[in-house]
Amino acid sequence: MQSPAPAVQRTIQIIELLLQNPDGLTPQELLSRVDTSRSTLFAMLRTLKALGYVEQSRERGRYQAGARLVAWRKTEIASPGELLSAFYHEAGRAGLQETLALFQAAGGAALLLAQVESPLQVRSVYAPDQIYPPEESAPARLLLMPDESTRAQGYALHASTDHIEIAVPVCRDGTHPVAALVLSAPRHRLEDAAR
Repeated sequence: MQSPAPAVQRTIQIIELLLQNPDGLTPQELLSRVDTSRSTLFAMLRTLKALGYVEQSRERGRYQAGARLVAWRKTEIASPGELLSAFYHEAGRAGLQETLALFQAAGGAALLLAQVESPLQVRSVYAPDQIYPPEESAPARLLLMPDESTRAQGYALHASTDHIEIAVPVCRDGTHPVAALVLSAPRHRLEDAAR
């Protein structure tokens, strides 16, 4: 009996092959394992690539699982390399005009793993060697001491006299945060935008 959704089956087959081969596969290798035409394979790969599920290290290079596809894998702890790769990939795609940062819990504080600074002249920037305790930072509060409001809203907010931080959890299993993604901006700019 013919399956009613062969394109779905082929897409799943491509995804499974890429997850099983972390070094990636060439189009020829994929063609030999997936029952489809060359043009259909490239159309599927282009779509998956545009959505961030497939990556190519260079033009005409091997196809590998992209950051969004890797994020679907269920593992207890995400490696810093995986987190950084996904962070830079998504930050580049977002095109935001404010600073984005990635934090993990370290002891009783938040540790800055990476940041993409705002291109604007007046911007919020994190010092890499600073300790960020829960009382003074949204990512530390989210990761270490989430209060009832943070748990109910799904994010932590911290406002100082000069900047505002909004931290959202990065959860590999959909429930337990392994990191915090933070948007930080000068207070006056966010308040002006809210009006």
